Amino acid sequence: MKQNNKKIKRKIGVDLDEVLFNLKFSYFTDHNFQYGTKINPSFIGSYDFSKIVQESPSTTIEKILTFYQTTSFLHSPIVMGSQTVLRILSPDSEFFAITSRPESIRDITQRQLHYHYSFLFSEVFFTNELSHFNNNTKKSKADICKDKNIDIMIEDNLEIAQVCAMQGVRVYLLDAPWNKGSINSNIHRVSSWYDLLENIRGER
Repeated sequence: MKQNNKKIKRKIGVDLDEVLFNLKFSYFTDHNFQYGTKINPSFIGSYDFSKIVQESPSTTIEKILTFYQTTSFLHSPIVMGSQTVLRILSPDSEFFAITSRPESIRDITQRQLHYHYSFLFSEVFFTNELSHFNNNTKKSKADICKDKNIDIMIEDNLEIAQVCAMQGVRVYLLDAPWNKGSINSNIHRVSSWYDLLENIRGER
């Protein structure tokens, strides 16, 4: 009998903004130009953009939806180490992009992924957190992880990480000023993509 030696790949879910793309930097650089603000993206300790600018959440959401249509968004810089580490892990891993972005910007998101992370992602999923503006159906990242049998989720949002961890998904939380707080045993805080690589390598 012929033995099947095909190795089963781990399934890894990957958030996009602040995990693959530095949205915070590109958004506030554009915001400073468009609205005359003087916000330094390097010193932002919160991910609540409305509080940073001191405006209503609905105003911020409208601005973000407008920003999604700009070349500044399309050319958002990537997070250091992300390309290299994904390519190192790719022989043993299958990647799924799982983002809070709205479905309405699928095309531009896929252009970003194709340009910077060509052929690395099997599928892209959108949770549509801004769906009350575009009438799309919301679905949580934890639900997507469960549906796709994701083994590992790479995330920067502590609340999302906690919900995914409760579903049995192992989460690597990229350390950031906005995700401080206690974590459970299924969440591993990492300082960088290279730190994440060493942790995943240590699993096998």
